[in-house]
Amino acid sequence: MRSDQKRPEAHVPGLDGLRGMAAYMVVISHVSNSTGLWNALLGIGGGQVGVMIFFTLSGYLLAALYLRTEVTTANVRDYAVRRIARVLPLFFFAVTVALFFAFTSAVTAFGFDPYAFGFDQALRHYALISGTGVFWTIPVEMHFYVIFVLLWWLHSKSRTLVIAFAAFWILIYWALPVTVPERPRTLPYYLVFFLCGMLVNYFVRIDAGPTKSRMLSVVLSGCFLLPFLLYPNIYAAVIGKSGWLLRAEYQQMWHDPRYPLAAALCLAAALCARPVRTILSHRIMVYAGKISYSVYLLHIPAIAALMQFTSLYRYPFAFLMTALFLTTLLAMMTYAKLEYPMRRLIVRKFSSARSENPAVAGPADGSAPAAHGLKR
Repeated sequence: MRSDQKRPEAHVPGLDGLRGMAAYMVVISHVSNSTGLWNALLGIGGGQVGVMIFFTLSGYLLAALYLRTEVTTANVRDYAVRRIARVLPLFFFAVTVALFFAFTSAVTAFGFDPYAFGFDQALRHYALISGTGVFWTIPVEMHFYVIFVLLWWLHSKSRTLVIAFAAFWILIYWALPVTVPERPRTLPYYLVFFLCGMLVNYFVRIDAGPTKSRMLSVVLSGCFLLPFLLYPNIYAAVIGKSGWLLRAEYQQMWHDPRYPLAAALCLAAALCARPVRTILSHRIMVYAGKISYSVYLLHIPAIAALMQFTSLYRYPFAFLMTALFLTTLLAMMTYAKLEYPMRRLIVRKFSSARSENPAVAGPADGSAPAAHGLKR
């Protein structure tokens, strides 16, 4: 490793907590849509706000972990191995489960198909071309992982070039009259969020610690709440409807500059605002971050089963508590028995001992950005 390339030495538990929070934002939003919980205040686009935080955090952590590391064949190989090990085993498992439910629903009288998955969609999912339902975010994330290698190489030439590219893409995307499609969902419509996360890395070091300024901490703590204010139904209730919200074009959330700015400020608060960082660093929040990927992919069957086989939908809050319990239980089992063991196995088998980044070549201890905050 070159002498000017220092890997981050700090593990920030608050980023684990932020990821866990984002995953459960998606769960609560889907419960709200299914049951009308609190007049669906947290539904109808609320889950997309959670995904926005996911994407922004992903861009930040990849930049924090890799951009100060030399671009070598060994480092890029280990980067790819860790990304594949973190994302694909559970994704392919969940897609296969969705196909199983679709098959049993089609040939038996059981009729339980929580993902509403079509056989004609299988190839596009397995090939990571695009996804439907909760699966749509995974191909988008994987495509960004490919683009990030180019940005990593560009950064090795000049960090200014990366900042200029990010700023140019963001400004052009916001300036153009883009209509975000419902399907297929592809990276260009969501790249802004990853890039905003990368830009946060240039201004807020992961090992910087909370700010010593009380005023700044208070301001950032307020900024942490911005994504919640931008839930479509909350925004409509507090401020009123206008633009895409008035027309109910909820996909246009992804073309609204307020959302990536709010997600970036929320991330900055998790890094620098002491009250926010303390809450997100609680062990429960940290563990929620560990199982967040399983929570995200597997909460749909839990909600669907409760809707189809119980009458709890008549009692939305009880439904929410039960859905959270079942989802967490399922995620804990899947994380312990499948997700984490498969990640360790793949990393141990395919990582290169020649990697020049200890954070990349070290043991499969959960240090991958998509899994947790950075660790030693």
